Amino acid sequence: MKYGLLVARTENIGDYIQSIAAKQFLPRVDIYLDRDNLKDIKYTNDRIKVIMNGWFTDRPKKWLPSRVIEPLFLGFHISPHIAWRFLRREVIEYLKQYEPIGCRDIWTMRLLNHFGVKAYFSGCLTLTLDYKYSVPEREEKIVIIDLDPSLKRYIDLYGNIEIKELSHYIVKPVSPQIVRVMSSRIVKSARAKNSFIRYVGSLLGETLFSIIDLRRAEKMSLEMRFKMAEAIILEIASAKLVITSRLHAVLPSLAFKTPVIFVHPNPTDPRFSGYQEYIPMFCPPHRFKRCIAEIDISNPSPPPNFDRLQELKRNLIATVKNFLELGS
Repeated sequence: MKYGLLVARTENIGDYIQSIAAKQFLPRVDIYLDRDNLKDIKYTNDRIKVIMNGWFTDRPKKWLPSRVIEPLFLGFHISPHIAWRFLRREVIEYLKQYEPIGCRDIWTMRLLNHFGVKAYFSGCLTLTLDYKYSVPEREEKIVIIDLDPSLKRYIDLYGNIEIKELSHYIVKPVSPQIVRVMSSRIVKSARAKNSFIRYVGSLLGETLFSIIDLRRAEKMSLEMRFKMAEAIILEIASAKLVITSRLHAVLPSLAFKTPVIFVHPNPTDPRFSGYQEYIPMFCPPHRFKRCIAEIDISNPSPPPNFDRLQELKRNLIATVKNFLELGS
């Protein structure tokens, strides 16, 4: 028996935080597997145990794991943007072989139930990061992760506390200003005058630089990506408060009982379904100044409903251990 670990070749450290959440349980990692290319694994005939957690997938039309993979579907999320292409008949039949499917969010659970697949809300495996990573002593610091720079001034008003700025980007993204300039040139060169063409030109510019960012990120080794992800996990664990726009900074915060403010314009995003009751403050950007004013920075509130959250975590851990035959 071999043990495989899913990795996603993206520029988002959040994907590697999810990989670390699975890795902490594995006796060893024999094989690293590309999350989006699980079909052709030709270098082994051994069975490979794999925890199928995370976001699926960039290649919905090609996705179907190799017969050598023995999967545990836990913390499984299907992107709404690809769901109807992803859930082909052969994929539905495959998932039914491994019921019930543990879903990262209630939206995915309901989607699978709609297609006749037995599924339940397991929560995300990143909620268990304290299984391996011990909670260090709290430091007098606020960790902000990918917060809109225009909002930072409202935190600065509180003065004598260290503010540590981090990002889930593996490489610093190409400047949005460059994107705007290039998009503008695309539009002008096409002599576009109607709003639809202007929109398409802008989209082309953003897509182009997203591809450039991904290519730049791919130059970084897998080892370095994991080191960056671990560094962020430890910063979150030791923070007095985390303020972030990233789901996979919020969920690790919950794992370590770190107070967190989730700044996001869309509280109804399907990815967040199932977690609202555990997040101390869900704040849209336009209300950020008011949100900050409403909390005691010197003594922020920890995650609510912590007993229910602990039960969710215990069930995740027990399911993984049973799958890996690790015992109690």
